[in-house]
Amino acid sequence: MSIGIALGCFLLADLNPLGALETFVEMLIGAPAENGTLTPGAITETDNMLVLLSMVMIGALIGLLVKSGASRAFANYLGHRVNTKKRTGIMASVVGTLLLIDDYFDSLTNGAIMKEISDKNKVPREKLAYFLDSTTYAVCQISPISSWVAFIASLLAAGMMSAGIEGNAYQMLLHLAVKKRTPTRV
Repeated sequence: MSIGIALGCFLLADLNPLGALETFVEMLIGAPAENGTLTPGAITETDNMLVLLSMVMIGALIGLLVKSGASRAFANYLGHRVNTKKRTGIMASVVGTLLLIDDYFDSLTNGAIMKEISDKNKVPREKLAYFLDSTTYAVCQISPISSWVAFIASLLAAGMMSAGIEGNAYQMLLHLAVKKRTPTRV
């Protein structure tokens, strides 16, 4: 992603390194407009700041769980009961299903917990990553309390407003979630 951003800035600045840096700063922070005000950049918009802040807080919480030994203690607790490859996959899916806050939080927490167990039971990390991604994302899509649902409801509300549809976007999303057969990435 970083390479793509840098390459895009270089292309926008006609391959000028200083111009690319200026373009990056303008896109990130903002640029002065003709009337003297600041045209907001990506990071100065409220929604983007809230997303960035929530990601930092989730990362800090994961770091706290790992540093405090909580994830290791839970892995030790599960390690005695989960002693085969099949049980490791099932437990990764079960733990991913129980954590319904955010797909990033679920994947990172579940990964911190299940990494030791999967290594002990000789489950490849790629297979563990598959279990984590396929379980946590799908569950967070249909869970009525996850951050993904709040994001998708906000997109649905904007679409409903532009289409002139009145109603509660969250209720409509819950109604649609019942009819949804397979979760798809937005």
